[in-house]
Amino acid sequence: MRKLLITALILGGLTILVAGCTNHYGYYRVTDPTTGKAYYTTKVDAGKGGAVKIKDEKTGSTVTLQSSEVKEISKDEYKAGMMAGSVQDITVSAQSFGCILDWPKIRNTRMKNSDPEKLKEAMRIFQDGVPDKEYPVGTMLQLVPFEAMVKHPREKFPKTNGWEFFFLDVSKEGTKIKDRGERVVNLSQGITCLSCHKAAVRFDFVCEKRHICAPIPFDDQKIRELQNADPRCTDVLRS
Repeated sequence: MRKLLITALILGGLTILVAGCTNHYGYYRVTDPTTGKAYYTTKVDAGKGGAVKIKDEKTGSTVTLQSSEVKEISKDEYKAGMMAGSVQDITVSAQSFGCILDWPKIRNTRMKNSDPEKLKEAMRIFQDGVPDKEYPVGTMLQLVPFEAMVKHPREKFPKTNGWEFFFLDVSKEGTKIKDRGERVVNLSQGITCLSCHKAAVRFDFVCEKRHICAPIPFDDQKIRELQNADPRCTDVLRS
């Protein structure tokens, strides 16, 4: 079981939350809340006043943080984090999106990754509902034609574990990106995408009915209708 203890520090009259682990040895992700930078280590030393001292395993340097969020993670997550800096990010433009019916589908969700092996891994994670497992960088998910989420390295969007949300304008002429980032608002619900997806943090922020995310205003039939009505799919057999 992962254990996460939250300790309040009083610094300069402000209450700051600092995470500390009951077991100092294991696999940890230590995040500096002021910068969003994540460190990966196998040992956490708790200092005075709630400060932590760690060895950044990526660089070998010793880092001391006065305020931090420490989370015990799995060995697989640790390995993925250690490799994150070397994972090549993808460039996402309007041309990255096309007819939603061209993407393979699992249940209601369409997905894409330019790397066939990464696509197979993403589909496996989604199909099996694997918790505590990150989707490969480059994975693109869509439920309806006008919304999407794309996986980047975690460091790019630390609040969403690397996911960037998109609001799209689609027509026969193609795709236009109307909004993108961590704070995109879902216009059908009037709230940010993240406010719903954060409930699925154990599933790498990917929502499904069983992931306790807030319900969306579309049932299965409506989702199929919206996908089949994608105006970019004029030459695609709809089923």
